[in-house]
Amino acid sequence: MQDEAEKLEEEKLRLAEMEKVLKEQALRDSERVAFRENELMKRQDEKRLLQQKLSEEQEEKERRLEKLREQVCVNVTADPQRVLQSTEASRGHVIKKDDPAEPEELELQKPLFAIHTFNAQQLTADPRHKVEQALRQAGLHNTNYARQILANVKPLHPTRPDQHSSLFKE
Repeated sequence: MQDEAEKLEEEKLRLAEMEKVLKEQALRDSERVAFRENELMKRQDEKRLLQQKLSEEQEEKERRLEKLREQVCVNVTADPQRVLQSTEASRGHVIKKDDPAEPEELELQKPLFAIHTFNAQQLTADPRHKVEQALRQAGLHNTNYARQILANVKPLHPTRPDQHSSLFKE
């Protein structure tokens, strides 16, 4: 019987110890739950503030865009005759003569800039070009022989005196 009493006493002590540990654990758990709830509230507040900031920035952007739209809006009255008028660019192609009733149109096919180079006809008329083409077709255009021949071929027109150089003269 004493054994049973001791076992019962030990069981009560163990049960009391277990209850004490469980109470301590419950206290720690409640503190952690409160901490987590607090952290959750902080994150939600941060999200809300961020959303509010983004919406304010978006509103500010829309306000600035609306202000810009007001500055650049077209304030033109409807004028169907305006469509039929000539533009500034088309007026630039007209030469004014003495008689303002009859303006003369410029040559529209005239190139914008003068060309200061050779055309294809001038290039193919040059004897040096003809010799080079013949050498190229024969596959000899990269040889020393081709260089000697091309150096001795006279151009169609003599070179201008201002293009002569005394640098390479011996």
